[in-house]
Amino acid sequence: MATDRKEYRRKYYLAHREELIAKATKWNKDHPDRAKEHCETYHKSHKEEMYSQQKGYRAKNREKLNEQSKGRALKYYYKHREERLAKAKEYYNANKKKVETN
Repeated sequence: MATDRKEYRRKYYLAHREELIAKATKWNKDHPDRAKEHCETYHKSHKEEMYSQQKGYRAKNREKLNEQSKGRALKYYYKHREERLAKAKEYYNANKKKVETN
């Protein structure tokens, strides 16, 4: 039953989307203080709900996010490879002289 209500609301919203958005933006322009206050109180009262949605997204897409981060890390690794090798070679040559003298 709840799904029927959700479907009905969704269909209604899609059918009257422009009109509803126009009304909301007009009201926000006419009442900027009340709109700001409403926004603040909504975020305060729904903080846990919003956090759980973000947490849920991370939990659902953990593998995808991990793959993306690995890809970024490898991209950085190969992009800066020449610099790393040059520094290592420099360090090796500098320490090689110290080792030979001891």
